[in-house]
Amino acid sequence: MRTETDAVTLSQAARVLNRDTSTLRRWIKKGCPTVRMGETGREGSLVCLDDIKRWRAGVDGIGSTELLETFATALLDSLKRDEVHLRAEITERQTAIALLLAFNRLFKNMYHREIDKDDPLPEAIRQIRTFAVE
Repeated sequence: MRTETDAVTLSQAARVLNRDTSTLRRWIKKGCPTVRMGETGREGSLVCLDDIKRWRAGVDGIGSTELLETFATALLDSLKRDEVHLRAEITERQTAIALLLAFNRLFKNMYHREIDKDDPLPEAIRQIRTFAVE
């Protein structure tokens, strides 16, 4: 069980997660774990950032890694199976670059940071990269 030494206030958590405190309060009502609940109408709740991140990753029954894999596969299917470059009347390379940018945006929205070199990327994204560099 988490102790209060592992915890931050809702305001601190909101700042780190780039969210509003009202969003965190809604998450708590939906089951987001807390270290200690505050009094109604007061700022007293304490939360653990790692617990919130794990809870958010599991919301709706799908983990963040699985979600990224599914999205990456859909992007690759758009390129290889649906041939969206033909419909958009642009090159495969241009399409691959646009799809990589879309994946980067999803990653940034999910994790509130840019992808870095140490992040494991889905195989489908590595395949799209080969189209982008050819």
